Amino acid sequence: MSAVQHPHWEGFNHPYKMLEKHYCEGSWNLVKNNEVSVWGSFEPVPISEIIDWNIDPFDNDTWSFYFNGLNWLYSYIWAVDNLGEKPDRIFDIILQYEKHINGENPNKMVWFDHATSDRLCIFTAISLHPCISHASLEFQSIMERLIIQHVTKIIQFKDSRNWINSNHGIFHALALLNASILQSVSSGIPDVKQNALEYLSDTLLSILSINEFFSLEQSAYYHQLAISLLNSLDKKHLDAIGIQKESFIQKMKEVNYWLTSTDKKLIAIGDTSVVSNVENKYLTGYSHNKMASTFKETGFSVVKYISEGGWNNFSFLHHSERAPHGHFDALSITLSKGNKEFIIDSGGPYRYGNSLRFRYFMSSYAHNVAIINGKTHELGAQLVQSHSPSENIFVVEAEHEGYYPITHNRKCVYVKNKGLIVFDSFSNIESTTNIQLLWHMHPDCDFSDDYSEVSNAGSCIWIRNNMNTEKEVVSGIEGESPQGWVTPGIGLKEPCPTLIDSIDIEEDTVIVTYFEYEKNCLQDFSDLQEKTQRIDKDDSEPVVPFGFNESTIEKYLSKDPIFWQPGTYFGDRNIWKINKSQQKLSSLKLTNKEKSIKIKENIARRFDLKTPTIYIVSNGGSGCHYLGGLMSMKKGFKLIDEVYFPPIITNSIELEEINSTGLIEMVNVVHLAEIDNPELIPINTMHLRKDTPLTKLMENSVNSKFIFLIRNPIDIAISRGLRKLDYKMQNKENIGLSDNEYLQKQANFTKNHFNRLFSKENEVDALKIKYEDLIENPSNTLNNIFKFIETELREDEIDEILVEYSSAKDITKNENRKAKPELTESQKEILISELSDTCSTLGYDIPKYVGS
Repeated sequence: MSAVQHPHWEGFNHPYKMLEKHYCEGSWNLVKNNEVSVWGSFEPVPISEIIDWNIDPFDNDTWSFYFNGLNWLYSYIWAVDNLGEKPDRIFDIILQYEKHINGENPNKMVWFDHATSDRLCIFTAISLHPCISHASLEFQSIMERLIIQHVTKIIQFKDSRNWINSNHGIFHALALLNASILQSVSSGIPDVKQNALEYLSDTLLSILSINEFFSLEQSAYYHQLAISLLNSLDKKHLDAIGIQKESFIQKMKEVNYWLTSTDKKLIAIGDTSVVSNVENKYLTGYSHNKMASTFKETGFSVVKYISEGGWNNFSFLHHSERAPHGHFDALSITLSKGNKEFIIDSGGPYRYGNSLRFRYFMSSYAHNVAIINGKTHELGAQLVQSHSPSENIFVVEAEHEGYYPITHNRKCVYVKNKGLIVFDSFSNIESTTNIQLLWHMHPDCDFSDDYSEVSNAGSCIWIRNNMNTEKEVVSGIEGESPQGWVTPGIGLKEPCPTLIDSIDIEEDTVIVTYFEYEKNCLQDFSDLQEKTQRIDKDDSEPVVPFGFNESTIEKYLSKDPIFWQPGTYFGDRNIWKINKSQQKLSSLKLTNKEKSIKIKENIARRFDLKTPTIYIVSNGGSGCHYLGGLMSMKKGFKLIDEVYFPPIITNSIELEEINSTGLIEMVNVVHLAEIDNPELIPINTMHLRKDTPLTKLMENSVNSKFIFLIRNPIDIAISRGLRKLDYKMQNKENIGLSDNEYLQKQANFTKNHFNRLFSKENEVDALKIKYEDLIENPSNTLNNIFKFIETELREDEIDEILVEYSSAKDITKNENRKAKPELTESQKEILISELSDTCSTLGYDIPKYVGS
């Protein structure tokens, strides 16, 4: 975000680069003629006096979110300040937009998180500007309600923690800080500034490596953006979390030495254009006397040095999981020689919301990796070793199990002024397996007829393998299996020659690929595989089997992929929940091994005490967070939200040797984030899943209590399908669905939920509670619940619980205060046809607003 010298905007953080873009004469000349340029990479677009908020002239979510962010209103403010124009058009546009976002069918980008925070900024900026005094009292009242609506929405973003590991979290936090300046906000939501500072702190600590001075967003471009954002932040906010602003920014600029393949050309890691350079202001002239460096936390190893012909560079990616602006690029490499790029990354983001972004540019297909049996994977990598056995040799090795049970290990040995040897080892091969090694080359590269020589503007490298592979060069392939593209900018793609080495293997195999700066110059280094065996391996250490033991608990705390596969929506959500629980224990300064010992001891005490676990089983949109939050207000109970059991546990739950009772308890206790309190009772609000029959949970738990929370199925479907559209946008599978298609999906999901809930595999003597009863008479409902779980509850405690819940800030509430949407006839038909039988079975009438 940026600041500007206006007394009415003192201490204000404007959206990143938006003031520079729009608060100027050029932008005013556009809008006065009813045209708007939302961002520099898009041509101006005509708009009418009565604006159509559904327009999307480029079929591009990036354009749409900037349009909905309303940053272009700065253009009108410039004219007010510099030309004496009246602000009436500003007020008119805001009134039009207010009707749109609170109308029946707001466009899909209205509540996109970045658009929401940008819009809160411009609304706040206008409220602080002298022009607001020219607005009617009615308009000022509407503006105040809009701002409160946006503040509430962003606090929901904060509570969800969906953007805590993205720079979007910073944008949200700064928008809240801006709004806290307003009297109407600070009096209406007194803790908004505290929320903003907490959000800012949590996000900064998630997206920055404090030890490596590196952005953790896995994008060279977003490292530059992180520097810019830190520059704009108040020093006192950074001091509060242990970041010394000036020195930290200087160190981040020095990291740019390693992020560039030449003086300033960025390596196209993650969402970084293939033509991106570092701005001069972010260069320091820093250089290093060592040839290579590994950033373990960041997941990045690199070689860089100056040769007679210019800069030589090699990079290797070994992130443990994908970050929001990263790609599925585990074990990918790049290689340059003498200022000429040869093996390159395809770049990104290409175009947000476009299928090719997910299908190609983010996927394994767009990176220099091994593809097994034609399939991609979305797992991160684990660093095995990184060291320099001599002054001129650098070794880095990592592996992944994205093609489980096959393990792919890649060892890269770089020899100064000679080139690179890549050892790709494939183990646990049980049948004929096809391996494809992808090597994306710079668009200026040409191949010799036998593919052994690659040239780029007079510079050459030579490629050979230790075994015969089928070789093919492809470029600019469209369709269902795209290949051979790079992206130089938003919505742009250009073909690049891509060498594919293909081979079928029948057993564990090592494929060696030589990339030589001079032909056959690495022949004398053919024995490097043996000389560079992993130096940190201790073969004397016994392998501990999977089961209820410290080793398995430590793996769970470390987000080992045997539990949850990163890169999938559900897997990422569960990994994030483990991170969230461990952040709460950070003050203990314990290693994962130390925590695993304490957790195992805690669980043993819980078994002796027969400490119960409460499961509130419901469908999303049924009020589980409300009920769980109320119960957690009683001393000795703690809401852990929706916590699920990994397939490796549920699939082997009946095997005695793994002690599944201990593993089920482990999952709940880890998410309690309390390792020394064996009497604390977790409240798990998990939704019903096919892979976790409740009977299995009950049979393999010490003292589980189940509550079935039921709500009118039609109300659930509406809540899930029409009132939580931000949830829809979080899952890429749903983004392309129309409102009716998404409602149909949620109605069908709701029907199936109740069919499964009352099936034999979920008969667990549960207490059945209706959401409607909970809302109408919470006191009576709580009494029944605590009697069921055999816990004493005094009469005066119920009032205390209700009062304490209303002011609680540290629990997930997920309150949705939106009015029920007006249903179209087709939507009513969907609800009745899908859910009338389910309503009847549960004893509910069809609501009057739907019909009969």
